[in-house]
Amino acid sequence: MALLAATVPLLLAPPSRAQVEDLPALVLENFESVILGRLPAGWSTSSGTDFVHAGVERIPQDTAPANRALRLEYRIGAEGRSVTLKTRPLELPAAASGLSIDVLGDGSGNALVLRFRDATGQELRRREAVTWRGWKQVDLSFSEPGQPAAVRRPRTWIAVDVERTGGAPATGEFAVDEPTAITRFARVETLLTSPRSAQGIPAGWRVSSGVSGAEALTVIPTVRAGKAAHAVRLALDWRGRTNGSYACDSPLPTGSAGAGAWVLELHAGGLGNLLTVEFVDSEGAVWQNSSPIPLDWLGWRAVSLDRSSLRRASGGDGSPRGSVRLSRLIVRAGSSMSRDDLLIGRIYFGSDGDPLAP
Repeated sequence: MALLAATVPLLLAPPSRAQVEDLPALVLENFESVILGRLPAGWSTSSGTDFVHAGVERIPQDTAPANRALRLEYRIGAEGRSVTLKTRPLELPAAASGLSIDVLGDGSGNALVLRFRDATGQELRRREAVTWRGWKQVDLSFSEPGQPAAVRRPRTWIAVDVERTGGAPATGEFAVDEPTAITRFARVETLLTSPRSAQGIPAGWRVSSGVSGAEALTVIPTVRAGKAAHAVRLALDWRGRTNGSYACDSPLPTGSAGAGAWVLELHAGGLGNLLTVEFVDSEGAVWQNSSPIPLDWLGWRAVSLDRSSLRRASGGDGSPRGSVRLSRLIVRAGSSMSRDDLLIGRIYFGSDGDPLAP
């Protein structure tokens, strides 16, 4: 398939040190773009489990009366049994030291169990007895005394279980919302700051003739985290096209040669288009995220990409050599061949060191 490319050297502010707390929250799923009554794409209940209902509903939270969350209404037989909801495999950043999740409790004492898989393929469980009613933020640590951090660091969230505990009722309901990776970066550098001017493309930017004119790439005003800002807008229009790809060359400053993660602030339209991010190492080899990122959410979200999980674009084994820089964003059409916009806000590079070390 031919690649429809927009060649765009991004206008950059000099890399600056940012406070770690300035890093945007790495929300894995917020359920806002999911159709009411349904599960998110790729999520499913295991056959034979006793969920009376599992789907996204409007459940008010704080000042958000129209908030959507995942409601789990369950009926469990014997004590010690559980019901299972399989998530779409959600990759955690390498710097994740835990997971924070909002839980609407029923006060039953039954347990919410989150299951993960680590880099070796072993399964890890984190369990929380739900003894409260109403919303509560639950922080689950990945640290295990006596275990090397690199070995026991979960890489993928794979399932949610509801487990019946002794004396607890057999029926009840929970709701969960905004599972968010807790990160412990030693350093955060801002590689791309949002453009401060909306007066067209800044000097030095260029769009190839293969894309539909200057409107394909613009700088627009937006609101991010409740504050006025500007973002790079990549206009996607799949209508009438057999070519299903856009590429945006985006050379950024080189990150450190050590372990780390890139964090991209992206605004998606919830249509499920697929994003591949390309990197180039110090020897000129091209690397990509191991699997495309489905742009299936609505609104802003921070996405993390780990150096350790990149794969060689040409195939084969190995890992990036030396320093690595982000070089290109490629968007391919999902199931909806229609118009969509991808907004690109700030981009960060974080060095995690060994966040789980004591």
